[in-house]
Amino acid sequence: MLRVRDAYTDALTGKMSSEGQRHQPFPAPSGSTLVSFPINSKAQLPVFWTEQPNNQSVKHALVVIHGSLRDGDSYWTALNDVKEQQIQLGNTAVDKNTIITAPMFYSTRFNSGIYTANQLSWGDLNLWQVGTPSNHPSDQKVSSFTAVQLLIEHFDNRTMYPNLKNLTLIGHSGGAQFVSRYASVVPYTPKHTHVRYIVADPSSSAYFTDDRPITDPNYYNLSTCGTLNEWRYGFQNFSLSPYSGKSASEYFEIYVTRDVVNLNGLMDTELNGDQLCMALAQGGQQRISRNLAWWKYLNRLARTDQDVSLFPGNFSNVPNWGKKLKKSQFNVKLSIVPNATHDVTEVFSSSEGVSAVYDNKNLVIGWRPTTQVTFPLINATTSSNASSSNSSANSSFASAADPPVHKIYACRLALSCALLLSVLFVSL
Repeated sequence: MLRVRDAYTDALTGKMSSEGQRHQPFPAPSGSTLVSFPINSKAQLPVFWTEQPNNQSVKHALVVIHGSLRDGDSYWTALNDVKEQQIQLGNTAVDKNTIITAPMFYSTRFNSGIYTANQLSWGDLNLWQVGTPSNHPSDQKVSSFTAVQLLIEHFDNRTMYPNLKNLTLIGHSGGAQFVSRYASVVPYTPKHTHVRYIVADPSSSAYFTDDRPITDPNYYNLSTCGTLNEWRYGFQNFSLSPYSGKSASEYFEIYVTRDVVNLNGLMDTELNGDQLCMALAQGGQQRISRNLAWWKYLNRLARTDQDVSLFPGNFSNVPNWGKKLKKSQFNVKLSIVPNATHDVTEVFSSSEGVSAVYDNKNLVIGWRPTTQVTFPLINATTSSNASSSNSSANSSFASAADPPVHKIYACRLALSCALLLSVLFVSL
């Protein structure tokens, strides 16, 4: 089977994780039903869907993308719990008829016996996160991006949903990797429905240039991380039909002119995310450090007037891609939840998370640095470098005064890149 080149999967071929391995059906959570959403006459996408939806009255729909564990049932429940809680609290921004959907991207290796003959399924490792076509049914090569695009198109049908105004595409962790890349490369925009893209706690992003926040040679050597800019981490060898063919600057323009909210837990400091050198170059071992650097990168690349000087990362040589953009066209936003770890409930039940999902006009931005945040970011360190717009928070970030641990990081990066080079193969 021909597949889209993905540097992460190439690097770990033969060392595939069994996370999310399950061969028994996923029961639909209370309040939902598992439907087979038609992709075409021969293929379907399994989706957890709000039971007995009020299609005529609904004003808001959520499409929630699960993480690496392929547990759409858990994500449906988490977002439904937040909705119900906010309704009970009297939050008038929340439509009581909100429809919540959570697609399932099954693995043909780890979820065999669950999907039907016509339901889409993907190979591993988590190929669906970057738009790779399905490998089941064998004669249906459907990109995960295309499947979700069709789901969004479905909600833009005014005959079926006459009052629907907003759709929110939500991804957390591995799902956030999906949403971030989808928002970059899929040009489709609904005619009648506003779409917000929420990118929550991803472990990596697709950089539009070869710039990276860590430029100190003590951290990593570009020559030992040759796939730094390959698809998933960058746009080299991006060949996903029908979305390929544009320049990186064109993908950048698609991304930053959309209503994208980068939503991050400040305490997302676990070291259990992607630890390959391609991801480590984006800001060290922790997701939060990479995501803070990503915010700085986007603003530097677009030449916005946002003050990102206290955010980590050296982007002194980033080109000026803001020449074609008006200030009003940069629509990406950042919201940081002060006390949230890598936990979907902590992130989305917070005031920051609720505003991201349900309020298109008044985003609670949460934490912002008040002193310089620098690399590396140390899990065990607690400093006073944090402030919040609505509460105080402890920070796990190393300040400029903290002792350097370059040698530790250099060692870890070298091991990661050695692993990459030992198992890397060319897949066309």
